[in-house]
Amino acid sequence: MKLCDLTQFYSPVSGGVKRYVSEKVRFIRENTTDEHILIIPGERDEMIAGDRSRTYTIQSPLISRTSRYRVLLRLEAIERILETERPDLIECGDPYQVAWKAVHSGAALGIPVVGFYHSHFPEAYIRTVRKFCGHTVTEFFHDLSRLAAASSSAGLTCFWPAASSLIVASRMSLTCGHWSNSGVPLAPLSACAPNTCMPL
Repeated sequence: MKLCDLTQFYSPVSGGVKRYVSEKVRFIRENTTDEHILIIPGERDEMIAGDRSRTYTIQSPLISRTSRYRVLLRLEAIERILETERPDLIECGDPYQVAWKAVHSGAALGIPVVGFYHSHFPEAYIRTVRKFCGHTVTEFFHDLSRLAAASSSAGLTCFWPAASSLIVASRMSLTCGHWSNSGVPLAPLSACAPNTCMPL
């Protein structure tokens, strides 16, 4: 099986995404015969080959000199790599344009796509609002989210905080089920659907 991780939240110096992907590649290398493809933003276009793994960097502008994060804007480069590699599964850790590219490319190529992100996405927006607009505006957004949760029976979407943190398709558990024999616990997860509020 060939697995592909696609994310723009990858810093060469640190971060949870880098750790997550590094541990996954190590596990694949040590416990399976699978291949791993990683597509991330970088300083230049480059492919680095490893033991049953390849890392593709796509030249992307730097958005933080401290953390070294970059924004992946050249979506056509992602598609070319996916067309060349033809992975069996695409795992996209991104809530922005890279996620949409993964979904569209996966559909066009007949490749299943699993999407998630590594933080509580709504809270990330609240932190930004607090930083630039202050406490009063932030509390207004919190009031709106509480109203949405209380009004879920009226046709609004409920945002349960933990459900927004990780969205995983049950197909991922099935696809990677053989990993559980190696001590990796896998279980199907559910997420909030419109008009419902279900814990993971």
